[in-house]
Amino acid sequence: MTKKTVALFSGGLDSCLAVKLMLDQGIEVIAVHFDVDYFLSSNMDSGQECSAETMARSLGATVKKEKLGSEYIHMLMNPKFGYGKGVNPCIDCHIYMIKKAKEIMEQLGASFIVTGEVLGQRPMSQRKDALNIVDRETGTKGILLRPLSALCFEATEPEKTGIVDREKLLGIQGRTRKGQMELARKVGLASYPSPGGGCMLTDANYARRIRHLFSRKENPEVFDFKILRLGRAINLSEKACAVIGRDEKENETLEGYRGFADAFVVPVSFKGPSAAILGEFDESAIRDIGRMILHYGKKPEGNAVLQSVFHGKTTEFEVESPFPENELKVCMI
Repeated sequence: MTKKTVALFSGGLDSCLAVKLMLDQGIEVIAVHFDVDYFLSSNMDSGQECSAETMARSLGATVKKEKLGSEYIHMLMNPKFGYGKGVNPCIDCHIYMIKKAKEIMEQLGASFIVTGEVLGQRPMSQRKDALNIVDRETGTKGILLRPLSALCFEATEPEKTGIVDREKLLGIQGRTRKGQMELARKVGLASYPSPGGGCMLTDANYARRIRHLFSRKENPEVFDFKILRLGRAINLSEKACAVIGRDEKENETLEGYRGFADAFVVPVSFKGPSAAILGEFDESAIRDIGRMILHYGKKPEGNAVLQSVFHGKTTEFEVESPFPENELKVCMI
């Protein structure tokens, strides 16, 4: 076996420590970072330079970034081992990423895989039986090393062959992060994202939006998930929804997705939010969205003028009154 490993690297505390433990043993580390930012909640302290790429390089690892697209989304819609409390297919997600890491390991001539998983930390995916499922489904038993909890498992091949010194690994388990934070102090890891945050697929509000997306669209795309992270989500029909911005920052972000939305509506004669519409709908739905925008905006004197981009055509239209509050609440996803 070679002294070279591929590490799944989120940039969080656990993956940083796992990589650090390997580097301190003189092992070359390729830190593989999967770009799933549209599913992650922010857990960075203000002002910290804690991007995964920055963190990996500061530790001394080589960075390899991987974008996840349609193949990952297919897995998300059809998880073999089911969802957690939201639409989070944690076990299937780990299986998917470790399979990809195994492919990269073989391509780059590495001999084993490292993760920052901690036994018992996550209730769905880091139970012992769940970790055994991952080993079995990925064909990585013996070459998948979890340095932070290694002493809770049988020795892996890199430990048996002496590439990794097992005595320098740990047996951390459970949900507390005290052991990891103490280890961070010992190994001189001073800057890292605050523990917490995590996957938005566990969030009840976002999960409702994703379920609605799955029910109306056979082949969702990455931009669908990005847009649905924003604003107020409105159910227009079984085949369409809209997202209306909540503040200036969200309106600006929505503007960046203008070309991906099936229609886009903005106020012209008054101050108010922007809206992106996704799915199959007609002109009446656009007018309804115009009235919803007026509900959240500053009502002008006279009729409100808005602009829509629909089927590549830009049109101005007027609405007389805002959408009723009681009806709007019913439409919320």
